[in-house]
Order: sequence, then C-alpha cells, then structure tokens
Amino acid sequence: MFQFGTAETRVCPRCSYKISAPYPANCPRCNEPLEKVVSSVVSPIDDRPAKKGGGPALDESLPPADLAKAIARKIATEKAPTQAAEDGERPPVPRTPPTVLSKDGDYLKMMGVINLQSREVIFCSNDEYAYVLELGANAHEIATSILGGDLERVLFEPPKAQFVPPDGVELPAGHANAAFEEAIFQSHGSMLFCIYGVFFKRPTVLLQELKRLMIDIFKGQLKASMSPLERSEIERRKTSIAGFIVHEYQKIRDAALRQATIPTMERAVKLHYVGLSYQSIGTMALLVTPHGPDALPIKDMSFSGDTSDGNYLDLVESLISAKIEAIAANTLAHTGSFPRYIITKVGFDRYRVIEFLQLENKYILQILASGNVGLLGSVLERVILPVVAPVTVSSFTGMLTTHNEVKAKLRERLSDNYVYEIKA
Repeated sequence: MFQFGTAETRVCPRCSYKISAPYPANCPRCNEPLEKVVSSVVSPIDDRPAKKGGGPALDESLPPADLAKAIARKIATEKAPTQAAEDGERPPVPRTPPTVLSKDGDYLKMMGVINLQSREVIFCSNDEYAYVLELGANAHEIATSILGGDLERVLFEPPKAQFVPPDGVELPAGHANAAFEEAIFQSHGSMLFCIYGVFFKRPTVLLQELKRLMIDIFKGQLKASMSPLERSEIERRKTSIAGFIVHEYQKIRDAALRQATIPTMERAVKLHYVGLSYQSIGTMALLVTPHGPDALPIKDMSFSGDTSDGNYLDLVESLISAKIEAIAANTLAHTGSFPRYIITKVGFDRYRVIEFLQLENKYILQILASGNVGLLGSVLERVILPVVAPVTVSSFTGMLTTHNEVKAKLRERLSDNYVYEIKA
C-alpha cells in the first residue's frame, strides 16, 4: 500500500521550492544545485521512516550526541563571504566562462531582467551572476529616490591582485578601464534590463536587443508577474535568446560600430555628499547641498521638515549613508570587490555619480557629485583627502569625536565652496 504525505522534503535555498525524494541534482524551478542542501541537512531521529514489523533499523548515520558542537564546527569551517573578502580571499571562481565578444578583449558574463516591484528575476542568462540584478535593483532605488535620475551603469573594481582576465581574453594595453567590469542598465516600466561584463564598443546595442526580444516574448505587455506558461517559454528559449543577441552584435560590431569619445560640455564639478565608512559601518555622512538649486531631489522622506533644522538634516544624511552602505556591503559580500562608480543620468549630458574610494585601514570614502566628474580626482586630492587624513591613519575604535571634527571642517569648507570649475 502506498503512503502519501509522509515523504521528506527539501527546500531550495534560492527560490524556496519544496522538493520530495528522490532528489534531483538541480532545483526543477531555478536550476540551483541541490547537493549542498541535501548534504548539509541533518535529519532528526523522529524523521526516519518506520520499518515494517519493528525489525532492526538499517545502518544509518545518526546525529552526534552533542549536535550544538557539530554545528559550531561546521560554522567555523564555512567562512562568510564578507569575512573572506575582508581577509583578501578571492570568491569562488564561477564555473561558466564568459562569452568573448571580440579579439579586443571585451566579454559578456550575464544578461538579464528583474522586476523592480517584486524583485523577481524574469530572465538571467547565467544564474551565477543573478546577484548583479538584485544589486541593480538596489542601485536603481538610489538613483530614483536620491539622485533624481535613471540608473545607467555600475562599475565594479576587484582588488588588483584578484583581477584575472577570463581564459582566451587578452586585455589590450590601450584600454585603461579594462580592469573595470560594468553592469549597464535600462528600465522599462517596472522592468530593469541589464548586461554585465567588459565592453569597449556600443554595449547599448546588446541591451536594446535584449529588451526587444523580451517584449516580443511577452507579446508587448511587460507585466508585474509572469504566468507559468510565460516562465516556461523564457526558460525554454533561455540559451537561444542570449546566443542570438551575441551573434547579431558580433556581426555588426567591427563593421558598423564606431564609438567616439564625446567630451562633456560641463565646465565644473559639484560636490553634494561626502561619506566615510569603516568595514561597511558608516562613520561620517555630510550632505553638502541640503537646499538651494543644487539640492538633491530626495523622495524618501514621508514627513515634512526644513533642512535648516539640524535634527532633520542628520536624518537625511543617515538615510543617504544607509542606502549607499547597503550597496557597498552587498557587492563586497558577493564579489569580494565594491562598486567603484554608480552612474545616474539626469538629463542630456548631465550625470550624477557616486564614487567609492578605498583608503588606508579599511576605510572607504563615498563622494556624490555631478557635472564634469573628470575633475573629481583633483578635487579629492586637494580638498577632501587632506581633511579626512587624521581619521584614516588608524583603525576605527568606536569613538566618533575625531570623525565629528572632520565633518565640521568639511561642512565649513564646502558649504559655500562646493563647485570647482576648469581653469582656463
């Protein structure tokens, strides 16, 4: 006689899909490998199936007498991603190699789509980089709620000792930004489209073709949620979608695509925010332009207030700091690096940029600026770094006295002098 409802189930750690025995190698819904799930679960004694006739139990490995010690030993041997990154260890190398786009050294690691409302991944050509879509959704929230624009790209900078070009890719000496991997985004309604890799010539062609094919699959209607039939259709065409887009791009890349460097018309750079963190803990947050024509269009504050009130200003600064630190911490945990730049387009030839700069003793400086960001490096060297130097010369001890003094000096220096122009 068959017994129903008594089979033990396992839960996929990625999509929470419940799977009954016999267990497949990968999750039927999201294709997540399940070996680590099955091998890491210790079944309680009461969960073992009863044997007919009350005979002797089969030879099964029982849990140790002191389960707490066993779990502690297991935790001690599994280092968290953030701790591994802080110790300088490189995250595990992905099993799937990137798609080489040309002999110039550019390559594609992932293309995908995420729903900004439900945070559901609609399409991802390589699940090993699905976290980039989640990071993009978080960065998009910053772009719309604080920066007042549309997220364009996020540049990732791995530690120099960890950057190794993929097999078969030779990075040309003429490309100074080859060590930066970038995720390029484009939003359409509640959907965020993304391509991730190293690109030298018109990557927006890849992004536009991905958008066109996905709209075609949805028959012109990108909805907030997918039906099982639509998800099945996307999974069925997953490989062909990515392959077709890359093939079409490669056909016209060298013959028709010429990417010219167009100089910006902006003559000055404006500083809006200066932040400092120690191991992903915010220690200083300074909003340079809380009011006036250059104030940031912050939309998250659900109550009224005047930024001239010190308490309200502290709250706004804490809000900005928390969102920026969340992006940096999530990226560090997944990749061992941090987002070097978050670039938001606010108009024609107008951008707002968040730059992350690694300092000594595990400090990270965050600068939010607009205008001609090419001038930002010299401004940091002359204006910002000399002021924060007394803080970064030693590790953070938990005392904010020096940090508050540095913040007061920067506020005094930048309150009426946050615009730096090109000298003729």
